[in-house]
Amino acid sequence: KEFGYKIIIFDNIGSNSRSIQNIFEKSEHINSIIGSFKRIFVYFDVCVVIVNQVSDIPGNFESLKASALGLTFENNINLKIFVEKTKKLNERKISVQKTIFSALTSGYFIIGPEGLKGSSEDKILLETSEHFGHGG
Repeated sequence: KEFGYKIIIFDNIGSNSRSIQNIFEKSEHINSIIGSFKRIFVYFDVCVVIVNQVSDIPGNFESLKASALGLTFENNINLKIFVEKTKKLNERKISVQKTIFSALTSGYFIIGPEGLKGSSEDKILLETSEHFGHGG
């Protein structure tokens, strides 16, 4: 509240639909949940982060990552940020993979005792994160 931001973080919403086997029922269920979330977010003017697991999709040369909730979920979001481990201890790569706000970009950050810290010139990416403000 100190900076005037309001944020809600949801984790593991996929567990609500894992038991649904019919793909059409699952899509309807996910659309219903996301639709309800969007109404709440717009009404209360809050930024929302939905943490979602990813699945590997085998490709010709490398595995691609896709939302474990599937295409229905992907079609309902405005901003997709992917965070992955690197080979360096405590370093992570952050990639903006879908956005309506800015260009697609990526950078690196370090997780340390003082919190998150930009890695080399990628510090700019973390310092400008307020541009990602409100989204679905």
